[in-house]
Amino acid sequence: MAKYCPVCGSSNVEWVLPQTWSKWHCKDCGYIGALIIEDGELAKEIRKDWEKKHKK
Repeated sequence: MAKYCPVCGSSNVEWVLPQTWSKWHCKDCGYIGALIIEDGELAKEIRKDWEKKHKK
């Protein structure tokens, strides 16, 4: 199942350390934390809002 960042909706996330699977790192926005999204539809909405806020 795909994992998504709760801040920016990116799927570019990985465990900080595989031994501490409760911490995730997003390579797009820098988020580090335990919360992760598994709902793709929710991730799309988060990503759309994040891109709107960070559009240059």
